[in-house]
Amino acid sequence: TFKTAPASSGAAITNDASIEAAWEAAGGAVSVIEVVKGENYLLNIANSGRYALVNITDVVETTGDNSDYVEFTYKYQEQ
Repeated sequence: TFKTAPASSGAAITNDASIEAAWEAAGGAVSVIEVVKGENYLLNIANSGRYALVNITDVVETTGDNSDYVEFTYKYQEQ
């Protein structure tokens, strides 16, 4: 599942506890999102209770060739 995270999340999340706290504070979760360049998303990986923060750095949409792609950076909960 996914949640939208504030822009400041990348700097604020520095350890496992802070990523879990960000998940709890982010509001309601959804199962489908529209990926937008510059947005941060929190993920509950496979509904396992392990979390990740993903920052979308680029979204490239192509025409007629199904070669669209997304570039991103991430931080994940190790424990």
